Amino acid sequence: MADPYVDAATGVVMTSTYDPAGNTKRIEAKAGTTVLASYSFAYCESSTADRDLRQSVADASTGTTG
Repeated sequence: MADPYVDAATGVVMTSTYDPAGNTKRIEAKAGTTVLASYSFAYCESSTADRDLRQSVADASTGTTG
């Protein structure tokens, strides 16, 4: 599932993608075919208490994770 948003002034398209539980999996901003920013998120999928807490995020433009 994704929800695109287009900024009328700049034409930048922001898309967020979600997993079945409703957690954000990816956020991406594009101007035409150029990716301006891209972030992906990972979550713990076990049955532990922190199941839906974000475990990591990756910035595709810099290659950093955290």
